[in-house]
Amino acid sequence: MSSSYSVNGRSGHSVLEFPIRQSGRYAFACDYGESFKGPEVVVAVGSGVGDAIWRTVGGALVTIFGGIGAGLITVLLVVIMHEREKRRLRQPGQLQV
Repeated sequence: MSSSYSVNGRSGHSVLEFPIRQSGRYAFACDYGESFKGPEVVVAVGSGVGDAIWRTVGGALVTIFGGIGAGLITVLLVVIMHEREKRRLRQPGQLQV
């Protein structure tokens, strides 16, 4: 799976994925070599990074749209209740306030 992110002015993307079939200690190293200079980079090794990003984004979207939906429902209920109360007060024999 390939994944990318951009947060607070920092961005990144996966360039390599490999399975670890057996638990244990492993040596991991990378560099440009002696004959090449490149941009300064940070290398991160971890598991489930893509899944964690999607869970965060998905949770944020659910929260945003859920909040918007709950707000719209609340406004709609208040308008309906307000209209019902206005109609009730307009009925003959009711005291006008």
